[in-house]
Amino acid sequence: MDNEIVLDVYAKPRTNEWLRCHSWTAPAGFIKMNSLPPINGEGTFIADETGEWVIPNENYTEAYNENVRIQRVKEYASKLPLELQLEAITEERMGRPEKMNFVLQTIQEIKNKYPKI
Repeated sequence: MDNEIVLDVYAKPRTNEWLRCHSWTAPAGFIKMNSLPPINGEGTFIADETGEWVIPNENYTEAYNENVRIQRVKEYASKLPLELQLEAITEERMGRPEKMNFVLQTIQEIKNKYPKI
């Protein structure tokens, strides 16, 4: 049997303040959440009183698009490292566009996967 200690996620409602702890150490006013915050807590999600992470209603479009931007940047970095981009640019300038076509296609696929509103 694994002796792994599992900590729950607690957050302060209507904020993006969260932590992992046991119920007996959770700060006053924090509620148990159903999951870790999306995008590893880097987005604009806030804790809802239901234990779900939601996008705030104030400036919803701006907040949603910021979350999309973060997701895109993470995927660009994982699928299109700078070395690959530099090589694609260099080869395109030398008359070989294949790698640049791949880069542009990948960028479009990521934009389609994470559309802004």
